[in-house]
Amino acid sequence: MKDSFQLPSVSAVLWVLLLIGLLPGSAAISYAHEESRQPWAFERLPGPHQVGTLDYFWVDEKRGEPYTSDPGDQRHLLVRVWYPAGPAGDDVLAPYFPELSEFEAETAQLFKPLSGLQSRSHEGIALLEGNQKFPVLIYNHGGSWSRITSSFVTEAMASLGYVVFSIDHTGFNRSIRFPDGYEFVNDALPTPKSDPDKDRTTNARALFDFLGSEIFELWTGDVRFTLDQVELLANQGGGFFSNRLDLDRIGAFGWSFGGATAIQSSRDDPRIKAAMDHDGQLFGDVREKGTERPFMLLHSSGDPNPENDPAMAALIDEVQGFNEQLIEGSSQDWYEVVIGGSNHGSFSDLPLLAPDQAGDGLSGAQVARIHRIIVDLTRDFFDHYLRGHSKSPLLNGELDNYPELEFTSSTLARNLADQRVPMRDGIELSTDIHLPEGDGPFPTVLVRTPYVKDAATYARYKLERYVAEGYAVAFQDTRGQGLSGGEFNFYFPEGQDGYDTIEWIAIQPWSNGKVAMDGGSYLGTVQWLAALERPPHLECIMPHVSSGRIFDEIPYSGGAFVLEFALPWIASRYPDATAPADEEAAMKVLEHRPLLTMDEVYSGIKIPLYRNWLEHSTLDDYWQPIHVTPQEFATVEIPALTVTGWFDGDQPGALFYWSGMRAHSPAADQQYLVIGPWRHADTYLSGPLSVGEIQFSARSVLEMQTVRLGFLDWCLKGETEFLNMPRALVYLTGADRWLELDEYPAATTKALNLYLKSGGKANTSHGDGRLGSRPPFRSSPDQYVFDPKNPVPTQASATDHSKLEEREDVLVYTGPVLKDAVAVLGTPFVELYASSDARDTDFTAKLLDVLPDGRALKINHNLGVLRARYRNGFQSEELLTPNQPTRFRIELSAVGHVFQPGHRIRIEISSSDFPHTNPNQNTGNPVATDTEWRTANQSVHHSRKYPSRLELPVIPVDY
Repeated sequence: MKDSFQLPSVSAVLWVLLLIGLLPGSAAISYAHEESRQPWAFERLPGPHQVGTLDYFWVDEKRGEPYTSDPGDQRHLLVRVWYPAGPAGDDVLAPYFPELSEFEAETAQLFKPLSGLQSRSHEGIALLEGNQKFPVLIYNHGGSWSRITSSFVTEAMASLGYVVFSIDHTGFNRSIRFPDGYEFVNDALPTPKSDPDKDRTTNARALFDFLGSEIFELWTGDVRFTLDQVELLANQGGGFFSNRLDLDRIGAFGWSFGGATAIQSSRDDPRIKAAMDHDGQLFGDVREKGTERPFMLLHSSGDPNPENDPAMAALIDEVQGFNEQLIEGSSQDWYEVVIGGSNHGSFSDLPLLAPDQAGDGLSGAQVARIHRIIVDLTRDFFDHYLRGHSKSPLLNGELDNYPELEFTSSTLARNLADQRVPMRDGIELSTDIHLPEGDGPFPTVLVRTPYVKDAATYARYKLERYVAEGYAVAFQDTRGQGLSGGEFNFYFPEGQDGYDTIEWIAIQPWSNGKVAMDGGSYLGTVQWLAALERPPHLECIMPHVSSGRIFDEIPYSGGAFVLEFALPWIASRYPDATAPADEEAAMKVLEHRPLLTMDEVYSGIKIPLYRNWLEHSTLDDYWQPIHVTPQEFATVEIPALTVTGWFDGDQPGALFYWSGMRAHSPAADQQYLVIGPWRHADTYLSGPLSVGEIQFSARSVLEMQTVRLGFLDWCLKGETEFLNMPRALVYLTGADRWLELDEYPAATTKALNLYLKSGGKANTSHGDGRLGSRPPFRSSPDQYVFDPKNPVPTQASATDHSKLEEREDVLVYTGPVLKDAVAVLGTPFVELYASSDARDTDFTAKLLDVLPDGRALKINHNLGVLRARYRNGFQSEELLTPNQPTRFRIELSAVGHVFQPGHRIRIEISSSDFPHTNPNQNTGNPVATDTEWRTANQSVHHSRKYPSRLELPVIPVDY
């Protein structure tokens, strides 16, 4: 080996071969300490706590010192502790290095250039206040190094709430002088030196045997002794750590030889509940017998035998085989991880201390990245096995954020990927099974998705938390999607496919026969469709934002084709479909006519499903399999947790299912509802603190997975805590508070009618449109021209509509400034009397809150449109008599909003909302094949004969 210290790029199997050159006195480290180099660069502490540090000096009177020839010598140990601390105030950071007098002269000289470095800890400051007990970690340094030289991870773990005891293993480290005056001199266990007359492999094996036979038991004995001292500290009345160390939650980890010590100690000492090895090979009988504790093995990457030496290859194979023996002999969870781009020194502070020689060519950013990965792995492992936290995506092998890692685990081996579940027609659906710890059988949560059940989606939905709580998770690609067979056909096959999957789960050996379903949007609707088939083993469902009102939500809204959703969403279900290059190109495609052939222009292929939707333009037999009737609700007898949001596009469907079950199901009293201030995805993932220009406080946030787990525990495990949940939990925007209701709509709901008025000039927000408590006796109708080639653009909810209200084809009706608050909860309607010179047209309505500063924020989400030919129902089409006043009852999506004093209530009336719905071409021709366009002259009437009005469901403000 070279005279100066250098860490080659080798994997863990060669760490032992390097130790001869790392021993005290055998090598000189050349530190890059010039100011211009700035080698020292710790990451910021990742945890929420300041860190304090102390040094302990202990003498083990029950053990002699085998390194020395004096039989009276006793085992001396220095131990550094890092702990979560209270505010540090003006306290300066502790020095990184201990006093140089602790080291032999040569080592002190090596460390002297860096003796002024600061750590990230404060010496001796107070422990974090409170009564909480902290989990304990025992850390073992690498051979020939020191208790401080992996501070990048030990300090980090303290900032995350652990108390870390790092042992300086005397004799195989760099400290030789102790506070009691004892000076350590190794004159009894000289480490074998490399014999120049012998080959590299022979020298390596000699060292390997020496470490195993002479040194290893000494280090594991140091761990046992340290644990004894930790117990004394925890039980010492009035001491620094008195009653603050959780002795039931102790873990061990270490680097190199110290990592091997941690794994063996987990076998030897039952006080250790989990162990982690940072790039160290194994010694002791743990290699053959395994351990009863969960463990993780981290490895560096690189070629362990760059010279292709056959003898060395044989030794490497032997050493690597110890890992396999450990895994085979162990009874609990194990993880084995290779960190790409790392070397052996990467698991210590050495690349920061001496980047030229220990960094192996890695940049500072690369070292920092590797250190972050090591900290993340260490944190997640001990958080799970010592603190009982839900298993992180990282522990589950979901490595989207960690491309450097090669990851294997026993917990992954428990998962059953791509199980082929047979349907009644012979099609097989691909299903991944994720099993919890233990022997089972388990209750199961089924999630069926058309969006591909990959690891990223599994992590995004946080499904691992169900597994951590004792539920099996069956994650399935729906028909024709992902790895599943068959052809995609929207909701039509989902009821039977759901039934067949549930009953397949019930007979699996890992299942206890109790199945629940979970998911949002499409994943919510498939739950209802399965429930309608009444599978015997379906216990409950948790549908979030589930669409369900055919023709009045999806794929038509008020009979108007939902263009923004239909074609882009369907095309994305077909892998051979293309998509427009950008948003501008997509908008151009949406102007294509006829609608029936827009699929080819948009995606490059014909899509039969899209064309079926357009060709079946009434609620005919085609739609009946997914059109749910009151009679069908009466057959469904299972609990359901229904969740939606005020700004959710599928809110009408979710409330349709809720109302149908409450009105007709035998399980009406087992239905629960949550409506939050959320957009579509937020209802499942938990929402932000704003939507558009409406802000919420932290009280608006619900941890929805916790709510779902409570519901599951009630349904599948018989626990009763969830029964404290109100029947309906709804949030009021504008008031920033939740309401707990016995029913939704609330029993105290009353109708507030506000009538449209004007002098015939309600066009734009500058017009004379008003809302009043009585219909006008006589007034001139308001008129505008609707040009379908210049439609009113769709604008997101809770955003300011002031600019849109400058358009002449937008009628604006505004109420007076409110003296008292008005609380609206439920579904508003606009009863509109209007006429058109066209045979068919659309009318739209929007509800807005006008703020004192003049901004007009749209409160309802979508809906708010009615195509004239469907004004009397969706079963048939009935064209208009031109210029004849006609009643249109326009439903808006439900709202929960308080209009505060000083605000005004407003509605907008127009005839388009593009691209949300396709603009009516005003011809009366079949919509699917129409290629003609015409403008329509629209009139909105308001008088005692034609009492156009806004109907608001209101509740007492102090409800």
